[in-house]
Amino acid sequence: QTVQARQVRVRQRPNGMSEAQLLRALDTAGIGRPSTYAEIVSDLLRRGYVRQEGQQLLITPRGQEVQAYLRQAFPRLFDLSFSADLEAKLNAIANGRHSYEALVSEVWSLVEKV
Repeated sequence: QTVQARQVRVRQRPNGMSEAQLLRALDTAGIGRPSTYAEIVSDLLRRGYVRQEGQQLLITPRGQEVQAYLRQAFPRLFDLSFSADLEAKLNAIANGRHSYEALVSEVWSLVEKV
């Protein structure tokens, strides 16, 4: 006997990640500090770059536009390795092992090209 479905429902998992997954990814990449993680997520939500759907953080159209622009305008500044290196240099400045003038000069040289 053949059975025909009356209705088919397909649930697609949203393309996003949980807050815990995001924080784990930041930690793995060496970006931010545990004391700043809550503020990072809060800022992303407040500025409308992501929205929360259940346990998932989903990038919004605004977030996609900002991300695309920043990656195009400042590709080096928005590279994960640059962010991780910047964190390490900020720690070195805090410990007196690096000059803030050198760091500001380095970052400024990347910004002023645009």
